[in-house]
Amino acid sequence: MLKDSRASFEIEKEQPTRNRVERWGKVIGEAGLHQLSIEEIERLEAILIEDNRFVFLGLRGEGGFIGVHDRTTQIPLSDHISTRP
Repeated sequence: MLKDSRASFEIEKEQPTRNRVERWGKVIGEAGLHQLSIEEIERLEAILIEDNRFVFLGLRGEGGFIGVHDRTTQIPLSDHISTRP
C-alpha cells in the first residue's frame, strides 16, 4: 500500500511527509471494508486529514475553484473547477 501511495503522490508531483503517505495507505487499505455511506466517507476523510482545525470535513456545500484571476481583467484562469456539490 505504501508503495502505491508513493507512486500516486509522484504522479501528482507532491512530496508528502511519511506520516501522510502512511495515512493515505491506511485509507486505501480500509476502503471497501464497510458499506459506502456519507458516514463512511467522513470516517475515511478523518483518517486522511490529520489536523482538521483549518479544513472542513464532510461533503462540500458549494463548488470549488483552484486558480488565479487575471490581474487586469479579473477573468478567472482556472487550474481546476470542481463539479457541483
